[in-house]
Order: sequence, then structure tokens, then C-alpha cells
Amino acid sequence: MEQPKYLRQPPAQETTRPAGQDIAAQIRREQVSYLRRGSVLSFLLHPLAAGLLTVAMLGRVPHNAIGLWLLAVWAAAAIRVILWHRYRTSFATPEAISHWSAMFLAVTAGSSLLWGSTVLLLWPAGDPTHQMLLVLSLVAVTAVDAVAMASFMPAVLTALCATLLALMVAVIWRGLMTAVTLNAMIFYAGVLAVGARYINGVLFESLRLRFELSAATMAAQSA
Repeated sequence: MEQPKYLRQPPAQETTRPAGQDIAAQIRREQVSYLRRGSVLSFLLHPLAAGLLTVAMLGRVPHNAIGLWLLAVWAAAAIRVILWHRYRTSFATPEAISHWSAMFLAVTAGSSLLWGSTVLLLWPAGDPTHQMLLVLSLVAVTAVDAVAMASFMPAVLTALCATLLALMVAVIWRGLMTAVTLNAMIFYAGVLAVGARYINGVLFESLRLRFELSAATMAAQSA
């Protein structure tokens, strides 16, 4: 009688993997898991920050632009919640990890483009106080995202590049591009990238040591 599929053993070549490759896969799985946890901060912060910012811009920016941008930010946050929940209930195989990391990167890029477009959609012309408020909001959200996603550097770089791209387009469109503005944007993005890389390195080494110790312990017990 043929065995049911769930009782069959996989082929031998699929069960044996080099130790280094296995540890690398475990580290990547943990990094994506930390990214999922960090996304909680993003899908809580983004709608709240967007709501406060749009309230501050009422009367200074056309209402249709405010409503469109706010709905888009909330929709991106809702997609993050769905991804967070679905990843939590999924089985994290190496193939699935690649799929989920790509999904998280896509949502991160879309959300960052939305925040980078604030200068294009919500810029209060002739109001320096609210212009500064908008810039500070963008700076704060970008910094929080960089720290929350530091476990997975592709997500940090995706967020920074998408934000910079949208921001440069908006600044050029508004006629605000100067050498000082360009250098300030690049410098700030570089500082965030370096800080996130440091956090990522510390976490990576911690995970590597943990999994190597676990592998060594299991090998000693089986000897």
C-alpha cells in the first residue's frame, strides 16, 4: 500500500545541507522574522503620523490631495498588517522566506514612495512653519523605519532609495532643488544607512554565534 504524502520521507539529497549553508538560511529566516516584528511599529506609526500631519495641513493644502495621500498611507499600513498576520501563520521554508522578503520589500518601497511624495502633494506654499513641520515629519518617519527594519538591510536600502527618489522628484517639481538640499538629503540617508548597518551587524553576529553554538551542541550530543 502506498504511504500517504505526509508520511513520506524527502529524498536524501534534500535532507543533507552544508552546515554553513544551513546556518545562513537560519539567520536569514530570523532576519525576516525580525523585519516582520519591526513592521508592527511601521503600521502603527504611519497612520497616526499621517493623520496628525493631514490635520495640521488642513486649510493650507487642497483637501483632495490630503484625502488621496491619507487613504494611500492607510492602505499601505493595512497591507502591512495582512502580511504580518499571514507570515506569522505560515511555515517559513527557505523558499517561502525568499517570497516573504520580496513581499515585505515591495510594501516597504510603496510606503516609502508615499512618504517621499509628501513634498509634492502636501507642500504648503508660502508657509515656512508648516513646511518645516512637514520636513520634520518625513525625517522622523524615515528614521523610525530605518531602525525598525535594521535587521534586514535590503529593506532599509529599499526604503531609503524609494524615499530619496520620490523626494528628489518632488523637490525638482516644486523648484526647491539646490546643492544644499541635495547634499542634505544624501547625507541624512547615508547616516541612517550607516546606523542601520551597525545595528544589522550586531544582530547578525549574535544570530551567527547562537546558531553555531546550537549546531556544535547538537553535534556533540550525537557523537
